[in-house]
Amino acid sequence: MTGDYLTEVSESLFAEIDGVLGGEGASSRSEEQARLMQSWQVGQLILAVEEQRKLNSSETARVMERVSKMLGQKYGRRFGRRNVFYMRKFARWYAEPSDNDVLCWSHYRALLSVENESRRKALEQRVATEKLTVRALERAVNEVVGPEKVSSIKLERTLSVADRRPFVYKVVQGTGGDLQLDAGFGVCLRVPGNLLREDVTPGDIVIRLGTRERFHKIKGGHENRYAYRAVALEVVGGDSLLLEVILGEQAHLRMQFRLRGVDATSAGKPHEKKARAFISARIQPGHQVILHSHCRDSFGPFTADIFYHPSGTCEDSAEGQYLNREILEAGLAKLAP
Repeated sequence: MTGDYLTEVSESLFAEIDGVLGGEGASSRSEEQARLMQSWQVGQLILAVEEQRKLNSSETARVMERVSKMLGQKYGRRFGRRNVFYMRKFARWYAEPSDNDVLCWSHYRALLSVENESRRKALEQRVATEKLTVRALERAVNEVVGPEKVSSIKLERTLSVADRRPFVYKVVQGTGGDLQLDAGFGVCLRVPGNLLREDVTPGDIVIRLGTRERFHKIKGGHENRYAYRAVALEVVGGDSLLLEVILGEQAHLRMQFRLRGVDATSAGKPHEKKARAFISARIQPGHQVILHSHCRDSFGPFTADIFYHPSGTCEDSAEGQYLNREILEAGLAKLAP
């Protein structure tokens, strides 16, 4: 499905959830019970849209990422990406929330880490009868789940991906007083003045939607920066690629990137070779990918989230497959700090 369609689905779902969160009817419940019910209702709405729109798992994940961003901006961290994913699972596993006042949303969020239904119900009963605190329940869950599942939860947290768009720049003032575009990597692009709208000033975030279009200001665009189209040149290792990054305005940059969150080197040579072969089978020289770049610190190496398409051409990260996650889920690398 196209990015425009998923955007429309996300905005429609956000409007439905917003109506639930801003509605009446929770006054007879305690604050914790009201939050619990709202979390379940949000999950129910996600499941309904998923079924009605016939979304696959990847499309559903993209929609939830976008909706969580919108909810977070309006309602705060309670509706962050990870919580929204838990809400969907909550509604899928529970026909309705418990009416036991001991169990709150934080209890259920811990319980949702337990895939085995009988073990999960036994822990739920312990919370109700022993009045376990959330921290005590988390310790009990870790004993049941074991290190492998805890690692997958950490994987979900580490590889959280924000929605970004290529060709988004910050306007800066050059030494000669002219306006330039900060393209990242310490590179500024000079553009003809007629391509910048008259109301553009230093500090504004702009985007160019087509090669013949002028640059347009966008609000809140800082988080959309540092997404690029790139061409693969070489698979350097089990967690590294050499890419030719397309900065825009005919400017290109060749740079080696480590995959964010992926450490194939310390996993041992056999795993490193398998990880390298894994990448080479999916991304060949000349293939176009989308990368989201990150810098560990002011002087550190650049890491990247890499999205690719089996066809060899990837125009949008929402349509691509997430290479970092695939390598880790295949067990070919360790999760880097």
